[in-house]
Amino acid sequence: MASQVESGSDWNKKRQQAQPFINRIRSVLEKKTRGFEQIGFLRRCQKERLTPKGLRVKLPTNMEKTDFGGRLQGRSEKRVLKRTIGDLFVKIKKLNKELAGLKLHLNEEMGFSNKWIEKVVVWVQGSLKQISLKLKANLNKKLLFLRKQRDEKQKTKMDNKRKLGTKVVYNNSSKQLTEEQIELLSLGLNFGVTPKKFPLLEYVTAAEVLCQRLEEVGDAESVEKARFVRNEMFLHLKRSYKLTIKSNLTPAQRRILNELKNDDTIIICPADKGKAVVVEDKESYMSKTHDQIHEGDYVLTNRSEKAILRKLHRKLMSQLVDMGIKDFKEQRRFAVTGPVMASMALLVKVHKKNFPGRAYVSQIDDPSYKICKELTDILNPIDERGESYIRDTYHFKEMLS
Repeated sequence: MASQVESGSDWNKKRQQAQPFINRIRSVLEKKTRGFEQIGFLRRCQKERLTPKGLRVKLPTNMEKTDFGGRLQGRSEKRVLKRTIGDLFVKIKKLNKELAGLKLHLNEEMGFSNKWIEKVVVWVQGSLKQISLKLKANLNKKLLFLRKQRDEKQKTKMDNKRKLGTKVVYNNSSKQLTEEQIELLSLGLNFGVTPKKFPLLEYVTAAEVLCQRLEEVGDAESVEKARFVRNEMFLHLKRSYKLTIKSNLTPAQRRILNELKNDDTIIICPADKGKAVVVEDKESYMSKTHDQIHEGDYVLTNRSEKAILRKLHRKLMSQLVDMGIKDFKEQRRFAVTGPVMASMALLVKVHKKNFPGRAYVSQIDDPSYKICKELTDILNPIDERGESYIRDTYHFKEMLS
């Protein structure tokens, strides 16, 4: 009995001597727990493109508000976040080595069995469960706060953009437009939607037209410039034609855009004043168009578009020959390659009662388009020298003062 008491006393003494090492094991495991929770939190931030306050990069005020500053800040914060996660893994690796050293000391120096040591480690990990849950709850709360901050920032940015760049939408049709459709139309009819693929054909065509115009000049310098442009375009297109173009519309907005394009009951057109967007019923729009045709100096014909274009082209060529312009290269200066018929459309007067239309005719690529441009260049200077010429309202104000 006495030996059992003595043995128990030795165990208690040995256990008390091991207590500082157990406390250190607890401290190491607590640091590991906090480290793993921090890594999980930072990885979620990384996935959702959030930046905790302590890892944010501060830029100069004049740079912070620019697009370049925003991109630079985003890239820098991304690198800082990645490096912080890497540093935490290095720290955990060091803690694992420290924990292994403490276990080895308890086993070899103090004579505790590996089984007992593992039981102590499991017990310590169980006692840290409440700390882990509390830490996880705090980090989740922090993550929700960061999400809320991001959403508010995006909303403010979108509201500012909407105030600056959006257009007024007038819905004169019988179709009830959704809020999402109105928001998309408010981007304006001149909003450029990014193509899904690199517009290789358009770039090649534009470059070739420019090179042909340079070659038509005929001198050695212009021919050398055309060759240089072709070589440069080839190098740039070789590097760029496989690039992925980031869309400036969300998948939902593209779907709404296709729905509006495929709706045959409405016509979307610009307003006569300002840059507003008008949605009209197709029947109403066509009725206003016919009214404009009946009021104007237009003649209905049964001839095909191809026959009309051929006749206009021949008449134009005949007049150029009569004027003494017989060289083909010189004629090309006044002739349109692949001419099309001029098109008429309506601008809706939203500032007037019943929203009447004002017709305009687009002569771009009409057979007489280049001739009209030449005449405009000739007549404008003559017109400006007239006593009754008024350039704009500012000019009129200067004349009155």
